[in-house]
Amino acid sequence: MSALKAIVHTLSSRLLGAALNLLLLWFTARYMGAGIRGEISLYFSSIYLLVLVSGFAGGSTLIYLAPRFHISKLLLLSYSWCLAVSFIMLPALAWWPGLPAPTLGWWMISSLLFNLTAVNRYLLIGQERIRTDNLLGVGVNMIQLAMLVALVWVGQHTTLQAFVWAFVMAWALAWLVSLVLLRKGPPARHASGNWPALLKSAFQLGLLAQSTNLAQFVAYRIQYYLINAQAGKEEVGVFSTAVSLAEAVWMITQSISLVQLSRIVQGNNRQEAARWSLPWFKMSVLLSTLVLGALLMLPSSFLKWIFGPEFGQLSPLLLAMAPGVLALAGSNILAHYFSGTAQLRINLGASLLSLATVVGMSMWLLPMGGIRGAAWASSTAYVVGAAWLMYHFNQQHPVLWKQWWPGKQEVQWIRNFISQYVRY
Repeated sequence: MSALKAIVHTLSSRLLGAALNLLLLWFTARYMGAGIRGEISLYFSSIYLLVLVSGFAGGSTLIYLAPRFHISKLLLLSYSWCLAVSFIMLPALAWWPGLPAPTLGWWMISSLLFNLTAVNRYLLIGQERIRTDNLLGVGVNMIQLAMLVALVWVGQHTTLQAFVWAFVMAWALAWLVSLVLLRKGPPARHASGNWPALLKSAFQLGLLAQSTNLAQFVAYRIQYYLINAQAGKEEVGVFSTAVSLAEAVWMITQSISLVQLSRIVQGNNRQEAARWSLPWFKMSVLLSTLVLGALLMLPSSFLKWIFGPEFGQLSPLLLAMAPGVLALAGSNILAHYFSGTAQLRINLGASLLSLATVVGMSMWLLPMGGIRGAAWASSTAYVVGAAWLMYHFNQQHPVLWKQWWPGKQEVQWIRNFISQYVRY
């Protein structure tokens, strides 16, 4: 599959996945309320935190390792680490202040299924089976939404536990299917069975990559916990809904960067990787600007009508988040360039800088401006992180300032893209 076709397929899948996620967002907000929506955000954020810790022996690093080591060994190592993390870390969640409280067994099942499926999907991407991963992502979203709708409308379950049941059933099926698909995949072209080399690569790269991802994720989600502590779960629900709408814009950069990373890790030419990455950076920013502009044009009354009267602050929150959304649209491409060329310390620096910024700004702006202050704090942090990555990219591959911005070439690319893939 060519790079363009891979991006188109990934973007199409992401569009469908984003639509399903927005339906899930709308359904939980409309029929379960801001309070339960806040609990869902805290629950899912805590589950994903465990996924990141499990990634210290794999995670996104598996994309890099998949072409270089036997899949069976990567699975054994990653699965063992996932189990160890679940048994060691999950009991701490029972005493974590302010978290919603499904039983410890449900926490363990949820985290394990999500973790193990993530391992399988990273390995599929490492095999350049992006179409398969895309279909899995769409499938699990469809199943989770359908099961939640059935539980709420038919079973009359409107608590967090209904979401947990739907989550577990969907991800259990996704794990089984992804495991079967993975075992039927092609062998790595340059596979090594050397355990010492595998352990060294997995933990060295995993430590840097997951430290980066962990710091980045905490920068993205720490405000949920700060808002919960100061204003309650209802405000978390409203803020997380705005974040989810903003993150729908990122499906563009995520689609491009997924193909970008899969291609970069297959080779070792840093100059070639940089030559690909700069046009993708500009395309990501340009397309994200168009989608974000359309989102910001939606009237506040329309969003309030869609999500319910508790969500009247969505428009000003989205406006405050807009600079950060565009900054992330570009910085995600640069971060995947540095990740694919094993320059993980640069990404770690960006994540730590963003984390320090969002914590410092939130401690100042949240008490003053509530969740609007939190939105400005997150936006500022993303801009700071993007500036860090642009600086380091420019140090290695100097470009003029104007070359960072989309121009006629990118506009023509969009026109060609539309004429080739859209039929009237």
